[in-house]
Amino acid sequence: MPRTVDQANAEARRTAILRAAMRCFSEKGLHETSLADIGKACGMRPGHIHYYFPSKVSIIQAVNALSADELAGRIEAMFEAAPDLAGAILGLHAQVEDVRRDWEISPLLRLELTAETLRNPALRETAEQCNGRVARVLAETARRAVDDGKLGPGVDPEALARVAALIWNAMSLIRIWEGVDYGAYERVAEAMIGNWKLSGAGGASQNPAVGQAAVERPTETAAPRP
Repeated sequence: MPRTVDQANAEARRTAILRAAMRCFSEKGLHETSLADIGKACGMRPGHIHYYFPSKVSIIQAVNALSADELAGRIEAMFEAAPDLAGAILGLHAQVEDVRRDWEISPLLRLELTAETLRNPALRETAEQCNGRVARVLAETARRAVDDGKLGPGVDPEALARVAALIWNAMSLIRIWEGVDYGAYERVAEAMIGNWKLSGAGGASQNPAVGQAAVERPTETAAPRP
């Protein structure tokens, strides 16, 4: 029993550090934030933080892994309640944005983290692993939905995964700009994919970009997260 309690306490400290780091990164910027700043934000000494995370890079890697775990779980249920693909894709994106707000990960911070990930080989490797996992889970979930009759038989799971990733990333980037009518972009996305009905709401997909298996596939299956 004590071992279980110790593990729970350690996990709680790790989560507190990660949340404090995201808050500091949002307020001061990624490069201006020190481990001392993060320690002050979560009430821990820098040496104590170093025990859990030896660097800011390891903190970002941990956040990426947590994000992938969270998203993979939500993807597996994305076709259960939504009446169509627009509802499934945009609904999941809205859920993820709620999680980001809870963690105080602003659109601008996400852009900064993405830029740092592209520059740092260790971060890039971790991100590619996480993104690849998310892409595989999404394609497999779509494949099961086709087999179960929840998606029309003409839907190409891999193509659907790429389309969903494209929409998710575009919608996330739009949020960087203040004063933009985000709802207008949502309505455009809904109109674009409005005829990709789930089988229970209208039969097989009618969109060739998703329905044709002949769509050229890139060699890498990794897809950025929503």
